[in-house]
Amino acid sequence: MEGSKLNILVIDDEPDLASMFIEKINSVSSDYTITYIEKLEKAGLNQLNDTFDYIFLDFVRKGQIETTKVLNYLSTHQIVNRTIVYSSFFNQDLYNTLYQFHIHSYIPRGVSPEILRNILFSKGDTDNNEVLITEEKDRISVKKGNYYFNVLIQDIEYIEVEGRYVFFFVNGERYVYRESLKNILELYPDRFTRIHLNYAINLDKFVKFDYPKKRVYVGNTDLPLGRKYQKEFYQIFRIKY
Repeated sequence: MEGSKLNILVIDDEPDLASMFIEKINSVSSDYTITYIEKLEKAGLNQLNDTFDYIFLDFVRKGQIETTKVLNYLSTHQIVNRTIVYSSFFNQDLYNTLYQFHIHSYIPRGVSPEILRNILFSKGDTDNNEVLITEEKDRISVKKGNYYFNVLIQDIEYIEVEGRYVFFFVNGERYVYRESLKNILELYPDRFTRIHLNYAINLDKFVKFDYPKKRVYVGNTDLPLGRKYQKEFYQIFRIKY
């Protein structure tokens, strides 16, 4: 709960990077005590105990105890659900490894303060896949279950409106975001254009246009071109009509 004093442990074999990460925690809240362990193998796994509210664990630990061994220990002692794993990269093998342990969260090392604050003072709502725009305009942080990873804005294929929500489509995956399409288009005016009341496309993902049927192709997906947006669409893509 925000405002409560947190007891946090950070385990990272790279002191400089750990220091930067600890500074990021500090930017979220100064009301905590923090313990840093560089060499867990030397300190011993028994340092990991239920006195910590959160345990931040760097996934890549060169020459030290394998992360899976650490997670097995945490799981055995029933504290894995307060463990937050972070790393500089994301791939499917990493996701699969972490998923089986039911950790609290996975985050990229460059996670934004807004998301870090949400994790530390979470209300426990992890039902939706959610996209959270960070302070870096070329990236978004994508929440999928308990896992966060970075996605390039340029990789978003198109955006769909459904009620009060919009959905980002990235490499065939759909992520919900609680924001108006109008605000998103204002934030990224050179990246997306609206083609319909319910759709906007990434300008770089446009493939072809079926003029008779007024269908816009983004990859293998075809979307309707609304009458209201036809003139601007033709101008952007220099379509003679």
